[in-house]
Amino acid sequence: MRKKKKSGVFIKAAVLVFILYAVVSLIALQGKINREKEKAVLLREQIEDQTVLGARYREVIDSELSPEEAARLARKMLGFAFPGETVIVDTSK
Repeated sequence: MRKKKKSGVFIKAAVLVFILYAVVSLIALQGKINREKEKAVLLREQIEDQTVLGARYREVIDSELSPEEAARLARKMLGFAFPGETVIVDTSK
């Protein structure tokens, strides 16, 4: 009788420990899932911004611009410079 009682208590304790472990793991995973969902939302916003920006660049490329206008827009919008050219930025404004 005693062995049966001791083994029953041991099994109950083991089940309780397992349930506690499962609950703690689920809570930790839920937090991680929420953080990943927030990251996904931010990445979708970045994709949307980049898509809009790419469409604007495509419009500029597709429009018939003179080489001088294209160079001016590339400098202004993209920060490009010709090879060997030194760009001076006025930081006082």
